[in-house]
Amino acid sequence: MLTLTPPALFLKLRAASTAAVFFWSLLGMILFLTLARGFALRRLRRAAALRKREGGAGRAAFLAYLEDRRLPIEWSQAAYQYFQDCVPSVKDFPVGLDDSLGDVLGICGPDVDDTILDIAAMFRCRVSEEAEFRRPQTVRDVLDVVVAARDADGPPSHGDHEKVD
Repeated sequence: MLTLTPPALFLKLRAASTAAVFFWSLLGMILFLTLARGFALRRLRRAAALRKREGGAGRAAFLAYLEDRRLPIEWSQAAYQYFQDCVPSVKDFPVGLDDSLGDVLGICGPDVDDTILDIAAMFRCRVSEEAEFRRPQTVRDVLDVVVAARDADGPPSHGDHEKVD
């Protein structure tokens, strides 16, 4: 018969309790992350459903906002699609001008700068990476920064807006 001395018994129990703590901690983290993701998706889907009930007013307002700034409709549609693609978990997510970049679209940190550069490329203008501007918080803010940079570049040449890449 195998008898364990008190120190050996303590080490065996300690190893078993460490494994149990690790297991339950891991299970708790997985459960927490799953629930957090579920709540976030539910909130986004609810927002999308509310906007769809508006009958596409968000898309119309988005396109009209850029049309008022004398941008071709193709560019406006490309920008709308760009922001829509930022929420791949909700098919045809209805982007609003006042949508928060971080909370709704998940664009934060250095991705905001990349978004500005991507939209500027769509609008065929340059935004200097050293340019001084207030950190955009909403879709409208990004569009305002890019449109201001485009207006500073001067009016487009005749064939400048015929085709969007």
